[in-house]
Amino acid sequence: MKIRKAGHLRSRRVFSVCCFGVFVFATMALPLTRPDLSLRRDQISDLLVGEGSAAAVAAFLALAAGSALLGQEYWRRGRQLTSAVLLLFAAATAVAGLTAPSSAQHNVAALAAFLAGPIAAASAGWLPPRARISWAVALIGSFALWPLGAGLGERATVYGEILFFAYLSATAERLPSPPR
Repeated sequence: MKIRKAGHLRSRRVFSVCCFGVFVFATMALPLTRPDLSLRRDQISDLLVGEGSAAAVAAFLALAAGSALLGQEYWRRGRQLTSAVLLLFAAATAVAGLTAPSSAQHNVAALAAFLAGPIAAASAGWLPPRARISWAVALIGSFALWPLGAGLGERATVYGEILFFAYLSATAERLPSPPR
């Protein structure tokens, strides 16, 4: 029974990483199919309007599902703070994907999602302090790339967060027990 459960949890983490990959692939490929959009200039949310918007919405929902699965995994492992941040990211990503990019709801949800990555990194108390600080600084620092082009900078931030979440997924099995 224990082997089956371990395999089940591992398959959830693999599915989570696949969801992350779907989002990255879709948000890199969709602008290439639309001459009106640029990877450098246009934000990821711009994919939610116009041709291919259904695929973009599906990509946002895939990212939300992957993050929610990872959040559940961390809850089971006793890491409630990291879990709460991952679940916040999942909810914010779903709201951002389902609302118009020009709406206040979308903008608030996007801001929450952008801030979730650095907060998750800073709250990962089981990581060595240098790793926590490095991840948090890298994710916060990615905001400095935004003036190079809204699309390029935003992608650096979002893909950096996804990379950190994939790292969390890959290392969850070796996660030490939480302090009592």
